[in-house]
Amino acid sequence: MSRAEQRRQQKRAERAARRANKGQPLNPGPEQQSHDIQHGLELAVQHHSVGRLREAEEIYRQILNVSPDHPVALQLLGVIALQAEQFEVTVELITKAISIQPDYAEAHNNLGLALRKLGRLGEAVASYQQAVALKPDVDTFYNLGNVLIDLGQLEEAAANYDKALTIQPSYDGFNDLGHLLQKLGRMEDAASCFRQSIKLMPDFAPTHIMLGSLFYKQRNYGEAFTSFQQSLALKPDYAEAYYNLGLVHSKLGEADKAIENYMTAIRIKPDYAEACNNLGGVLHELGRPAEAIEYYNKALTIQPDFVDALCNLGSSYYDLGQIDDSANSYQRAIEIDPESGDAKYGLGAALLVAGRHEEGLRFQRSGFGVIEFKNDNSAKYTVRGGS
Repeated sequence: MSRAEQRRQQKRAERAARRANKGQPLNPGPEQQSHDIQHGLELAVQHHSVGRLREAEEIYRQILNVSPDHPVALQLLGVIALQAEQFEVTVELITKAISIQPDYAEAHNNLGLALRKLGRLGEAVASYQQAVALKPDVDTFYNLGNVLIDLGQLEEAAANYDKALTIQPSYDGFNDLGHLLQKLGRMEDAASCFRQSIKLMPDFAPTHIMLGSLFYKQRNYGEAFTSFQQSLALKPDYAEAYYNLGLVHSKLGEADKAIENYMTAIRIKPDYAEACNNLGGVLHELGRPAEAIEYYNKALTIQPDFVDALCNLGSSYYDLGQIDDSANSYQRAIEIDPESGDAKYGLGAALLVAGRHEEGLRFQRSGFGVIEFKNDNSAKYTVRGGS
């Protein structure tokens, strides 16, 4: 889940509480009773919207004691259950609210949230579609897009993100759509989204990183460099910007500048495992495997299941002639990721040198083929081969 979506989920319940009783009919009854219910609901919504859930729940239940079929109280009690991750309870309460008031758009939306959490994705799609049919809403279009991503329907998800942005443009919404369009290979459209985001929020440094990373993937290193530099101008202590500048310098063969940027990133963010791994990669490429090992081990101290770092560590040990250590590193990588071709081929090479020919050939055959070192986006310098 993206940060933008997390923020939207945090705000959703508050908005639901504030808006729920607007335009929703109360059950018919004596005038005083109706007035008391309305007053109680307004008070409960005030509690709910500022996070006083216990007080809000108590009032919702009091309303339901008087008026058991009150759709707003049922729906908002369901929202509290959703916030408490009691998803089955949410489904029960909100389904009842919808049975009483079928055109309750917000209830259909919140029902979709609970159904998605329960893994009932098809039902969640149907709930969101019903909600947007009743009332096109930014949150609901994003929610529908998210569950379509879960179902692997990325084009349909992108279309719903776009509908949300048509209603209410937002920098984080454009960022989310940009990431999705990248997955679809629609790089120019993705770049356009990131540029739209920057127009709305020009001082938000992470978007410049996103745009720069897109240029980097397109091997447009000049534009990538400019974007990463812009992010640093906005946020001078931005470790991710230094890391990405290190990637560009490495691709351009500027090893000293790559090392400088990776080290700066690590100084700012000591637990930056990827930067440690990539710094090790540059040192390895420069023929300094012993120094590379120091940084691979540092990456693994931070992230013990970092398969790339384990493979790179195995490669450096191999170059130093420490074959047992090399084999052990590759074996650890295979235990974490049994499908890692890098690890299997590297282990095969180490076993062959150790004289264990039958095992070595078996692992090599299940790996790739010809040994070569590649400098790719993750700066891996492991033993890998071509098909």
